[in-house]
Amino acid sequence: MRPERGMPWGRGITGTPRTVLMAAVLGTGALMSPGSTAAQSQTDLLLHGSLVDYEASQVKKDGFVVGAYGTWGTGYRHLLEVGGSWTRLRFRTATDLDQVDAAAAYNFYSTRGSLRAGGHFISATDELTDGGLVLFGGGSLYDVGRWSLGADGAWSRYPNYDGGLYATQVAPTGGLTLKSADLKYTFGVTARGYFIWLSETAGQGKRDFASGELSASLTSGRLTLSGYGWLGEQAFAVRQSGFTVFNLSELHKGGFGAGLRWVTSLQSALSAGFYVERFTDLGFSGTAIARTLSLSFGYTF
Repeated sequence: MRPERGMPWGRGITGTPRTVLMAAVLGTGALMSPGSTAAQSQTDLLLHGSLVDYEASQVKKDGFVVGAYGTWGTGYRHLLEVGGSWTRLRFRTATDLDQVDAAAAYNFYSTRGSLRAGGHFISATDELTDGGLVLFGGGSLYDVGRWSLGADGAWSRYPNYDGGLYATQVAPTGGLTLKSADLKYTFGVTARGYFIWLSETAGQGKRDFASGELSASLTSGRLTLSGYGWLGEQAFAVRQSGFTVFNLSELHKGGFGAGLRWVTSLQSALSAGFYVERFTDLGFSGTAIARTLSLSFGYTF
């Protein structure tokens, strides 16, 4: 599946501590797909909000995220993305966490492939990850409407850890798209792996982590239903081609979720999602669960 130009109205956020930044940036797709190679510009804006609640966490209680995300593209080949969000998490026995994430990316599309590069800068009241820097990039080959193969890479730096913490990640991906004989339904499935290496254990007891994710979507007319699940282990992961960053000291152990997208007009769409994730806080035993509800509204100018 080729990520079409425009706003990513698809799957919402994963329900995890701090992972709700860049809320609706976890899917791909646009309100309007390119149908001409003539030069044309398009501007999109996405407003998003999320609520997260924790079960069995000895550290975190609940939280929320609000933010905005915009794109500007021209000629159906070049796309700039800029986003920012504010996260607040309420802790049970410590000072609440406030965090601002600013992100930007550039995309280049051709008829058979694409390239992407960007980065995040994180400012937070969490001393260990304040000043964090994340760089990401990747590419893919595709036959539009049939298949895609690609890989993403990410490098993260958190200088306030003792000696500095660096995380390197590679995420190969592959997808298939099928259409019904009457063209009323489109089914897509994507498989993705995550392989992460840390410069130090950072309290996780190990430096190497691996996991696999499977997602699927079904589109009919203006309505798209989607779902995903993943298994394995992740620490300081960068998901979904760079726009979801996990920067707290947590060991993530799997999750699942579902979303709905409704294109309300040729220029607007509403999305909602519910997501569940299992994780362990650094220095605490037992597994906690995060549940996240996300809502977003997007508009193409």
